[in-house]
Amino acid sequence: SLVEPATVRHGATMVIVRRPGIVLWALLGLLALLRPSLSFLTPLGRRAALSAALAPLAMSSAAMAEEEAPKKKKERPPEALMAEGYPSKAVPLNGRWSIVFGKKLNGKPVYKKDGEKMFLMSNECGQFQIDSVAKASCDGFGVKKDSGWVIDGKPVPDFKVRPATKEDMNANLAYSAAKLDDIVNEEMARMEKQSSVETFRGTMDDDNEEAGDRLLKKMGAKIIKGM
Repeated sequence: SLVEPATVRHGATMVIVRRPGIVLWALLGLLALLRPSLSFLTPLGRRAALSAALAPLAMSSAAMAEEEAPKKKKERPPEALMAEGYPSKAVPLNGRWSIVFGKKLNGKPVYKKDGEKMFLMSNECGQFQIDSVAKASCDGFGVKKDSGWVIDGKPVPDFKVRPATKEDMNANLAYSAAKLDDIVNEEMARMEKQSSVETFRGTMDDDNEEAGDRLLKKMGAKIIKGM
C-alpha cells in the first residue's frame, strides 16, 4: 500500500489501519474489545468513553484521506503567444512570440518575437512590456497598462496578446512551408537560367557579370564562341 499505516493504541491492544477502506472493520474490532470495560458505565458515560477512544482513529482516517486527495498541478506558462492588431508594419509586433527557456524576469517567463530581436516580459511595476532588450525596468517601448497597450508613447487599443492555439501553430507551419517552397522555386529558376546559355559563365546577375568581365580582362583571357 502507498498509504503509511496509522496506529491506534488502547491499553495493550494495537489496531493498525492501513487503508481508509477498512476503517469500519477497525471500529467494530475496537468496539468489541471495549465492551467489557464499558459495561459498568451508564449509557451516557459509555458514549463519552467510546468517543474518546475512537477520536485518534477518526483523526488518522481523515489525515490519510487528505494525503490521498489529488493535488492540483501547477499551471505551466504557454510556450508561445500571438500578438495581433498593431497597425504599423515598421515595427514587427504582430505574430508569434516564443518562450525563452530558462530565462525569467520578476518570476515570469520571457518571450521573444520569432525572427526579430524584440522581447515581451514582466517589469518591476507588475506590467507586461515590449522592448528590444530583455529588462525589468519600467521603461519598455510598449507597456500594457490598465487601459490597454501603450506603444511608443501612443495608446493602441486594438493591440492584443494572447496564448497561441493549435490553429495558430498549424497556420505558422503552413506559412513556413509556403515560404520555403518560394525560396526553393526561386533558386531552381535561377539555376535553370544560368544553365540555358552557350558560354561557360552562364547568365549571372549584372554585378556578377561585370565582375567576371573585369577578371577576364585582367587575366587577358577571352571567351571562345561556342565554348
